[in-house]
Amino acid sequence: MTKYNIAVVVVTYNPEIHNLKELLIELKEIPVYISDNASNNIDEIKKLKLSYSNLNLISNNENAGIAVAQNVAIKEIEKNVKYILFLDQDSFISAKKIQVLAKDFKKLQLKYSNLACVAATPDNDTKNSFERVNEVISSGMLISVDALKKIGLMKEEFFIDMVDYEWCWRAINKGYLIIKDNKCHFKHQLGIDEKILGKIPVAPFRLYYVYRNTIYLLKKGPIPSGYKTKLKFKLFKQIIFNCVFCSNRFKRIYYIYNGIIDGKREKLGKMGER
Repeated sequence: MTKYNIAVVVVTYNPEIHNLKELLIELKEIPVYISDNASNNIDEIKKLKLSYSNLNLISNNENAGIAVAQNVAIKEIEKNVKYILFLDQDSFISAKKIQVLAKDFKKLQLKYSNLACVAATPDNDTKNSFERVNEVISSGMLISVDALKKIGLMKEEFFIDMVDYEWCWRAINKGYLIIKDNKCHFKHQLGIDEKILGKIPVAPFRLYYVYRNTIYLLKKGPIPSGYKTKLKFKLFKQIIFNCVFCSNRFKRIYYIYNGIIDGKREKLGKMGER
C-alpha cells in the first residue's frame, strides 16, 4: 500500500477504456480497485489488469448498482487501508492531489475526531480552503475506514442516485463531519460537453432513481435538520429543467412520475425488478 494507506475504488459500467488507462498510469503507486458491474467491454478491462500492476479487478455478475459495487470493494479492502477514495469511471485525479487530500484529512482529524469524509471538488470556487457541508458527490470522496465501519456501508436498495447523499446525511446524523476541500480539484465527467443552462442533463432513466430515492428520504430520512424544504424546492426546479428545457421530455416526465409514485410506496431496488 502507499505511505498514505489509501486505496482508490472505481465502479465501472461500460466505461471508456482510455479514461481508465489514464487514471491507472497516473496512480501507478496507488492501489486501484475497479468494481465492474457486468460491463459489455469487461474483456478490455481484464486486459488492463495485465498491463497495470496497481489494478485489482472485482468482476460482479450483474449490474447490481453503484452501492452494491462499492460495498463489495469496501469489504475486500477495508482491512488493508485506513482511507478509501471513491471515483466515477469518468473522473480523473492526479496522484499529487490525492496526497494533498490525504494530508488535509490527517490535519483535520487532529482538530475534528468525528471527521468522516474529506472530498475533493470538481468546482473552481475557492472561497474557503475547507468548507463544512451536508453532502458531497461520491466521486472525490476520501472516507475514513474507521468512520465507515461505524456509519455503515452504502445503501444498496437505492441502486444508483442519492447513494452518496444518503451516506453523508447518515454520517451527520451520527455526529460526524463532511468537509469539502476546495483547494483540491479533480476532473469530473470527462468528455461530456453537452450543457443546458450551464448544467449537464442526466439520462432520462436516472430521474426515476433521483425522484424515487429522494421522495423515500423525505419520508424516512436521514435528512439534516431544516433541509427538507430545500430538497423539495430542488426537486421542483429539476422538474422545470428536465420537462421544459431538455430533450426527451416525455421520457423524463414518465420516469419522474414513476419515481415519485414508487418513492411514496417505498418501493426500492433496481427499476423493474421489484
